[in-house]
Amino acid sequence: MLNLSVDTTVTFKKNIEDMPLQPLSSNSSSTSDGMVKFLAKQYSVNITTCCLSHLQDIAIFLGQVDELEHYALRKMIANVEVRLSELLRHPENARKYREEINAVGEQYRSHDAEVALRR
Repeated sequence: MLNLSVDTTVTFKKNIEDMPLQPLSSNSSSTSDGMVKFLAKQYSVNITTCCLSHLQDIAIFLGQVDELEHYALRKMIANVEVRLSELLRHPENARKYREEINAVGEQYRSHDAEVALRR
């Protein structure tokens, strides 16, 4: 979910940047403004549907299971909207954010492997 939220945000930012601009001599920029507003609304719906609502449910569940054991993941989920906003301003940071997400994911993969070996 976290990686999907990054992908969705980066794609949205790229779509905005790739949109053709109205010529400066044009009296109306309503076409560009309308398209940006449309894409922003679509992004908001997409990011909520694909990611944010599910991540909130996961954070609630993890908080009920064991607060300390899942602290890093819960913290990452709690800050996801702030981090995605930062990506909209600085999309070049997407790789670093993905690395952070993958590092937390790797902790879970290592933990699962240890549990499997004990069995």
